[in-house]
Amino acid sequence: MLAASLSDYTGLIIAVLGGGGIIGAVVAFLKVRPEAGQIAVTASEGALNVQIGVINTLRQENESLRKRIDAVDSKLQAVYDLKTRVEQLEHENGGLRNKNERLRRRVVVLERQVRDAGLTPEVTNGD
Repeated sequence: MLAASLSDYTGLIIAVLGGGGIIGAVVAFLKVRPEAGQIAVTASEGALNVQIGVINTLRQENESLRKRIDAVDSKLQAVYDLKTRVEQLEHENGGLRNKNERLRRRVVVLERQVRDAGLTPEVTNGD
């Protein structure tokens, strides 16, 4: 009797399981669809966080490099000022050498004039 009653319900069981399978597939499809969007949003948030981190790191590095450039510019200006001063001193030194040479020649002439006048110079050319 049980076997006969199961065979009577076989069509109904197949219909219920088949209908449940179709309904289950529709429900699963609708449920997976929003999760797919959520996965994309989560991935985008992660990528955005990485990009923000990279941008912040680049900003910090840029600021550090800007400070180094300012320091180098300052030192470069100091070197340029020193170079200008050295050129001035070399020019002055050349002028002083010329003046010193003229004065030595003048002393020689004056010493000769003193000797020619019959006198003995008290100092001879600083030597």
